[in-house]
Amino acid sequence: NTFLENTYRSLRTGIRHRFPGDPSGRDNKRGEGIGSHDVLATGGTALAACNLVEKLGGKIVQCNFLVEIRFLKGRDKLKNYQVESLLKY
Repeated sequence: NTFLENTYRSLRTGIRHRFPGDPSGRDNKRGEGIGSHDVLATGGTALAACNLVEKLGGKIVQCNFLVEIRFLKGRDKLKNYQVESLLKY
């Protein structure tokens, strides 16, 4: 699955992103969430996922990645978000 597909599925199931009316039963009026994915490359897909979350009324608190490929400068596209990555290449 792609990052956008996972984000959309998460939005629908309330697994990673929490919004008012979350089907998981949690009451999070702030609608905050954390986006997680395996690789940050150019940042385009991650930015699209963040935009989708915000369009649906949520707020991205942080974007997490297992691996960041630095020379592709994906972090630059996500400059409005807190970005963390475990491994940087």
